Amino acid sequence: MSSSTSNANTVSNAPKFFVDHKKGEVAELMNLMRNPNVERDINKKKDIVKRVIAYMTLGVDVSKLFHDMVKVKKFNSAS
Repeated sequence: MSSSTSNANTVSNAPKFFVDHKKGEVAELMNLMRNPNVERDINKKKDIVKRVIAYMTLGVDVSKLFHDMVKVKKFNSAS
């Protein structure tokens, strides 16, 4: 019984990229991408990119984020 509880906790702690999106979520992502604190943190950048890709997969129009996504390419994937 405790093993199923620990599995449930592991699943609930995983990032939820494919959850239902809310109106304004694209605008929120745009604000996050333009936030100077996020620009300095490579892990936050990667999470935002993953969320944008997840929304594209769900069919959400994220074309407003194109220029910001191009700017994000600055992080080095080799590190």
